[in-house]
Formats: sequence, C-alpha cells, structure tokens
Amino acid sequence: DHLKSADFFDVEKYPDMTFKSTGITKTGESTYDVTGQFNLHGVTKEIVIPVEVLGFHDDEKGSQAGFEMDFVINRKDFGIIWNKALDAGGFVLGEDVEINITLETHSSKEE
Repeated sequence: DHLKSADFFDVEKYPDMTFKSTGITKTGESTYDVTGQFNLHGVTKEIVIPVEVLGFHDDEKGSQAGFEMDFVINRKDFGIIWNKALDAGGFVLGEDVEINITLETHSSKEE
C-alpha cells in the first residue's frame, strides 16, 4: 500500500505506466534495443529497453511470440523522491528501480 501511495507511485493520480516505441535496433541473434518514450508518475523520458525474443510458435489457432525485458530506471528521474534516513547513516531506499517484463503475445488466424 505504501508503494501505491503519494510517497511513491501515487497510483490514484498516475494509474498508468506507458511506453511508446520510436525505434528498434538489432543487437544480436535474438536481442534488440527498443528506444521510446517512457511515462511514469506524470514524467516522460526517452529510454532504451533491451528486449530478448524468446521465440515464435505457429499452430492451427494462430501465432504466439515471447519476449523478455529487464532494465533499470532511476526513480528520481520520474519525480519519485521519498526516502528516509537511517539512524546508522544512509537511506532506506536506493535510487534504482528494476523493471522485469515477460510478455507473451497471441494472434488468431482469420477464418
């Protein structure tokens, strides 16, 4: 609940996190860098997301594809600045937020 509050992601005011791609660059056999506009907490920044293509499959129902994305953003870049000092020094939270996405897509064959 605290992560959903105004101290962090403020999901009542900013319920969506969005990404709109503007370019794709092949970086390996099954990897790509996808550049685009990432919006979080009311702030939009251009970022690059590394994407790994896990595979494709076609059958009588249609096509499926799998993708995996792991990347890090700095929460302060998106206006998420809450933190608390520890008595022994330092802070409760770091600045990095790790985002892990596993995506499976499906498309149906038209009859």
